[in-house]
Amino acid sequence: PQRGGLRLVRSIDEWRQLQRSGELAAARVGLVPTMGALHAGHLRLVEMAREASDVVVASVFVNPKQFNKAARPAGASGTTRPRR
Repeated sequence: PQRGGLRLVRSIDEWRQLQRSGELAAARVGLVPTMGALHAGHLRLVEMAREASDVVVASVFVNPKQFNKAARPAGASGTTRPRR
């Protein structure tokens, strides 16, 4: 894989096609999973993955139940998270 390039993969099928192409053969892939609200901590994880991997993949998953107004109960803002 070409270092420093950026490729946007929008689906699982597209990712599988990339894998089958052989472009990632023998590559060490580092994954940085996110929930969409990117911050400095994610950037640090990307930097760490770059040091340990040949290819860095960052997934951006936005949970519609958390961020989609239509899926929230009436009166819920969606800006707070439950406390542990």
